Amino acid sequence: MQCIDPGADWYLASELSSVSGDCLATNDTVYPGATEICDGLDNDCDGTIDEGVTNTYYQDSDSDNYGNVSVTTGACSAPVGFTGDATDCLDTNNTVYPGATEICDELDNDCDSTIDEGVQNTYYQDSDSDGQGNVSVTTGACSAPVGFTGNATDCNDAVNTIYSGAAEVTGDNVDQSCDGSEVCYIDADNDGYRLTTTNTSVDADCNDSGEALASDPTLDCLDTNDTVYPGAAEICDELDNDCDASIDEGVQTTYYQDSDADNYGNVSVTTGACSAPVGYTGDATDCSDTNNTVYPGAAEICDGLDNDCDSTVDEGVTNTFYQDSDADTYGNAAVTTGGA
Repeated sequence: MQCIDPGADWYLASELSSVSGDCLATNDTVYPGATEICDGLDNDCDGTIDEGVTNTYYQDSDSDNYGNVSVTTGACSAPVGFTGDATDCLDTNNTVYPGATEICDELDNDCDSTIDEGVQNTYYQDSDSDGQGNVSVTTGACSAPVGFTGNATDCNDAVNTIYSGAAEVTGDNVDQSCDGSEVCYIDADNDGYRLTTTNTSVDADCNDSGEALASDPTLDCLDTNDTVYPGAAEICDELDNDCDASIDEGVQTTYYQDSDADNYGNVSVTTGACSAPVGYTGDATDCSDTNNTVYPGAAEICDGLDNDCDSTVDEGVTNTFYQDSDADTYGNAAVTTGGA
């Protein structure tokens, strides 16, 4: 028996290999040409570890076992915070993943590209805040939005004294209780025009205060102001008095910009309004709207400006000066000029 390297590790001569180049002599799965396996080692001694044999894992931030297809890593087994499933559609919420139960939370819990399907409630517009809504105006939501209710039994959603079960006022031709009797058109501003055609009269009277005749087909466009109705005279009040969809047409006044606050305006800069806005005036005769000493009729002062807007500068207010060629402060009476 032949010993090798006495005093250190030793081997039988028969155990020695004639092939050199092993890159890890302590592991028999590592040698040149070995099959690469996923073990964190360079099995085939080519300088690359686990090439071609790792698995792809996907980030699972919300720990629901479904991962984000956009954030991946390669490994032999799933690292902490990663999973082999890439089908999560929202990796920041563990109630959202393929096949999850849809709950009413404004999220696509089951990842089918539809939000809150089959779990929303229907709510009805409650414009008059009487707790009963308009069956014709609905919305789907998880909880009642502002201005909506789960009750759909209101028959007039513009008046909070009219709703299903309200006390009926006898003889006013209004169906307060929504039971089909005494229903008339509402004319809240008593201008003879009603706002809607949704209510129908059971008795033909409907001529009390706050009601319009059923026979009148014309509708009001603002039933809270009796100066506003079809055909009314347009007045300058920032309302569409005649219900033609135009406001204050033909009755606005033209005002002119008064930048220097001298009550005389610039004819080139105008606005239309019912009353003069701040910085505007009804007078358009200013000849310089940047100096409040310049306006029609202003006192002419010796300043090189046409103060009174008469197209003449400093008339009647200049002084006469005499040429003083020798600078002795005494001038030549024959050579003069005017100035301040």
